[in-house]
Formats: sequence, structure tokens, C-alpha cells
Amino acid sequence: MNTINYNYCVMTVALQKGQTYEVSLKKPNLEIENLLVHEELILKYRLVVGKEISEMTLQEIKAKLDYGRAYQYALNVISRRTISISEMEKKLELKDYDQVIVDETILKLIEVGLLNDSLYCQQYVSTMMNSGKKGPQLIYKELQNKGIKEMDIKEALSKYSYELQIEKATKIVQALNKSNTKYGFHFLKQKIYQSLMIKGFSTDVIDVAISTLSDDETDENHDILKKEMEKLLRKHAKLESYQKRMKVTQTLARKGFSFDDISALYNELSALEDE
Repeated sequence: MNTINYNYCVMTVALQKGQTYEVSLKKPNLEIENLLVHEELILKYRLVVGKEISEMTLQEIKAKLDYGRAYQYALNVISRRTISISEMEKKLELKDYDQVIVDETILKLIEVGLLNDSLYCQQYVSTMMNSGKKGPQLIYKELQNKGIKEMDIKEALSKYSYELQIEKATKIVQALNKSNTKYGFHFLKQKIYQSLMIKGFSTDVIDVAISTLSDDETDENHDILKKEMEKLLRKHAKLESYQKRMKVTQTLARKGFSFDDISALYNELSALEDE
């Protein structure tokens, strides 16, 4: 009576590239399966022609191959940019690696110092502070989404001082004010306030930063109002006097110009037109 051999038999071992070999295995059903195996595993499992290995040993080898691929993938990701532990876990899971492989890869990366959430957090906060485009509240939220622990976030953000926040927020205020070409002073302040809130600055920091704006810039505000009014007067030139005044006034009021300023300038331009 013939016995069935449930082992796998090594048929060929061929060097491919570097320290990688292609190992051909004959399955119990006589089909051939090819594996790319690192030299380390060739030596560990003594994979030579004629060697027979069990199903359990084969699965063990495959698990180590998966780990090797997962680890190499992780190294490629890290070579492009720093990343948090949570982000790396998600990337590995998207590659459909078993959870055991994911966990083993993450542990190894932490062990060799390639994944370090505390250091990553400090570097991220430092970069955001230097850019001056985000306040601490937005940075906090972004780091939370990256899976960073609250303790690490708070420690890193402690370096983002109140004075520095005001300095960065004030620069944003001045930049937005300088780029303004069509809004009145009061409406502009509202837009700047909303922008700073979205960027993650606190209300008290925003109030201090916006206080650097003042109606002392009335000449500039007047120039913007005049430009916008002249544009509207040309647009509604065919309307009756009353209708034209109403249209121009409503449009400019919605842009944040005061009714008194609108009225005074309208009268001034109308008088010049009548001369």
C-alpha cells in the first residue's frame, strides 16, 4: 500500500539578485510553487535541492517572507517622509498583511528607532511653528488624527508660546489686510477673524492680533471704497438716480463699508459728475 507524502520537496534553488534566491517546491499534488527567499532563510531552513519540508515549515517560511516584504515596504515609506506609528499601521494594513506581521514590523521599527511618536510630534510642531500658518488648536487636532498620544502632543505644543502665537497670528493679519482690495474695514476684520479661527488660533490670540489693525488706515480704506464705488457706478450707469444710489449703497454695505462713508463719497462723486 502506497503512503501519501504530504511534504514539499525542494526541486531547484537559483540565485536571482543580490542575496535573493528563487526556490522551486514540488507540492504533494505534484504542482510546482516558486518562492523568492532571502539567503538568510535559505541557510536557516537548509533549503537545498532534495530537501523535504512540512506544511508547517512552509507556512513559517512564508510568514517570514511576508514580514520581510512588510519591513522593506515600511523602510521605503520612512525614506520618503517621517510618519507616526498609527499612520504606518494603516499603511501596512492597506497592503493586506496579517495583523501579526503588522505588529511585528511596527515593533521592530520602534526597536531600531525608526518609529518614534514623541520625536515625530516634536518635529511636526516645530515645522508648523516655523511656517507660522497654523495655530496650536489645529496642530493638536492634526496630531490626534495621526494617532499621537495626548501627553506627547501637549509636551510638544508647550514650546509654542503665547507670545509666538501672537507674533504668527499678527503676521497673518497684516498679510490678509495687505492683500485686501475690495472689502470695507469691518467686514475685513470678520473675514480675518474667521480665517484665524480655521487656522487654529484661540480667540484671545486673535483679538490681540486683530487689534493691530485700526481705522488709522482710513486713507487706504477710502481708496478701496472709491475704486469699488466707481466700478459700481459704471455698472449701473443706466439706472435712475435713486435706484443707482440704492444698488451701489447696498452692495458696498455688504462688503463692510460704513453707510456714512458710502454716503459721503457718493455725494462727493455725484457733485464732481454734475460739474
